[in-house]
Amino acid sequence: MRFSQEFAVNHSRDKVWEVFGDLETVAACFPGAEITRPLEEGRFSGRVSMTLGPMRLKFTGEGNLQRDEADWTGTIEGSGEDRATRSKATAVLSYSLRDNLNGGSFVKVEMDYQLFGPLAQIGRPALVEEVAKQLTIEFKEKLDEVVGNKNSWQVAGNHAERGISIVRLLFRMLCKRITSFLPGSGKVKED
Repeated sequence: MRFSQEFAVNHSRDKVWEVFGDLETVAACFPGAEITRPLEEGRFSGRVSMTLGPMRLKFTGEGNLQRDEADWTGTIEGSGEDRATRSKATAVLSYSLRDNLNGGSFVKVEMDYQLFGPLAQIGRPALVEEVAKQLTIEFKEKLDEVVGNKNSWQVAGNHAERGISIVRLLFRMLCKRITSFLPGSGKVKED
């Protein structure tokens, strides 16, 4: 399955590129993620923790990072497994950076992924894409904070301790959709 998203940040492409080269900082911007073995010769190990209702998932796995500074692009390939549920996931995430007119940057992310095991039964494409949109919003907010701070490691903190709550993300998404149809929200109600 595949999805693509693009978002803008208020920082130069050079600054964003520098942060994207530090996988530990990038992981700290992503709820529930942490690097357990630092990048060495393009390879790393990591963990992503999340809850889905009563299920507590902790994926551990390995990946590799390739970056092309000439094109401002990068690719992260990885796979992981949650031993408790015997669910597995593989993903290839590609990103590209480009300047925007106000001095900031656009970040485009494309991801191909596959889910296996019990998680695949409930990880429908539409659900995964909605969760990914909410995670992108949280990632962008944290990235803006990190890039804007000289001591990014202090700002990022240990974001992994929070974990991803799929139910919390879906509830937040539902609330945003409901409020978008209320008077004064700027959207017209559909009949």
